[in-house]
Amino acid sequence: MAKKSSTETEIEKSPEPNNKKDKVDGGKNLKGKKSPFEDLKKYVQDSFSELKKVQWPTRKQATAETIVVLITVFFLTSLVLLFDNVLSRVFGFIFK
Repeated sequence: MAKKSSTETEIEKSPEPNNKKDKVDGGKNLKGKKSPFEDLKKYVQDSFSELKKVQWPTRKQATAETIVVLITVFFLTSLVLLFDNVLSRVFGFIFK
């Protein structure tokens, strides 16, 4: 078995800190506790602050992207319906 260095033995021998405060109030700092409404207020303020930093698209960009999404959805829906129709007929002939 390898010998332990002096640093390791010092760490093992050092006593654990005696935190009587943790035992008395369960580790909670009751004096510095904020109310939930303060946290909510800060959250809402931070949210609005972040929304101000967003680079919003122009109406033209939003319209163009919406059209691309609608065309893509229409194309994929048509493709799924085509495959469904073809496979239904193929399996209809096979299992008839």
